[in-house]
Amino acid sequence: MSSKLHKGSRFLTDYAEIVLGLSAANPEAAERFCDAVEQALSLLQTHPQLGSKAGFRGAPVVRKWVIQKFPNYLLFYEAREETVVVVRLLHGARNLPPEISPN
Repeated sequence: MSSKLHKGSRFLTDYAEIVLGLSAANPEAAERFCDAVEQALSLLQTHPQLGSKAGFRGAPVVRKWVIQKFPNYLLFYEAREETVVVVRLLHGARNLPPEISPN
C-alpha cells in the first residue's frame, strides 16, 4: 500500500533552488536530478521505512535518503502512519542544520 505524500514548504524551496542552480550550469543534469528525486519520492511512498534515522535533535523520527545517481543530495522525511512528509532536500557537503522541523 502506498502512503500519501506531503511536500513541505522548505522541501519545495530547497528543490527549486537546487534545480535552478543545476539548470544554469547543465539543463540536462537538472532534468536527470528531477527524475531521480521523483523516483526517490515514489519509492519512499511505497516503502517509507527504507531510510535511516537522520539523528536530528528534537526530531528523532526524521529519516534520510540518498538520491540515487546524485549521492551528494539527501532527502529528509518523516514516515507517519499513512503519510510521508518530505521535510528538506539538502546537499550533504554543506553544514546540515543541527535541528530540523517537519513543517
